[in-house]
Amino acid sequence: LASGPSIKSGPGGVARRYKGTIDSNHSPDEMGGPGPRAVGCAKCCTVFATSGVLFLCLIGTLLTKQPLYVLGVDDPEAAAKSVFDAAWMYFAVLAASFGVLFWDRAEQRRRPVGRRPGMPEYGAISHKDDDDL
Repeated sequence: LASGPSIKSGPGGVARRYKGTIDSNHSPDEMGGPGPRAVGCAKCCTVFATSGVLFLCLIGTLLTKQPLYVLGVDDPEAAAKSVFDAAWMYFAVLAASFGVLFWDRAEQRRRPVGRRPGMPEYGAISHKDDDDL
C-alpha cells in the first residue's frame, strides 16, 4: 500500500489533505495568501492559456474569413463557434491565473518582510522567535 498525503483537521473540524510541502503545517488562511504551488501553477497556466487563446482565435478567424484553408471541415460556421467557445474557456483560465498572481502580489505587500507567521527563519535551529530566547 502506498501512503497518500496526510489528513489534518482544518478550520471547523473539516479534514484537509496536505502533500507535505514546506507549508504543510499551515492552512492557506493561516499563510495569508496562495501557497507557492498555486503561484507556480498560475504562472504556467498564464503562459499556456495565453498561447491557447491566441491560437484558437487565429483558427476561429481563419474558419470565419477563409474556410477553404482549413481542410476537412463540413460546417465552418459551427466549427468557428466551437473554436471561439474553447478560446473563451482558455480566457477564463487566464483570468483565474491572473487573479491568483495579483492576489499573491497583494498578500506579499501585507506580509511582514522576512518570513511567514509561524515559519522558522532559514537555517534556524529553533522554531521559537528570537524574542522568546
